[in-house]
Amino acid sequence: MTAIEAAIDELLWLWRYLPDIERGRAVRTLQEEGVTLRELAAKLNCSPSLLSHLKRAAQASPEDLALARRGELS
Repeated sequence: MTAIEAAIDELLWLWRYLPDIERGRAVRTLQEEGVTLRELAAKLNCSPSLLSHLKRAAQASPEDLALARRGELS
C-alpha cells in the first residue's frame, strides 16, 4: 500500500467525524499529491462536486473559518 492509498483509507475512516473545513483541507492535500477529485469521490462514496465545494470552503478567510467553526456561518 502506498502512502497516498494509506492517506485515503485514513480519510475514509475519519470522514464522518471531520468538520467540512477539515474535509476540504484533506481533499486539497490529496489532490496536490496527484489524486483526482473523481478518484477520491469514488473512494469516499460522494460526488466530485461535493469535494470541490469542500475544497473551496477550506480556502475561506480566517475570519469566515472561525465563524464556521462556531456554527455562526455555513
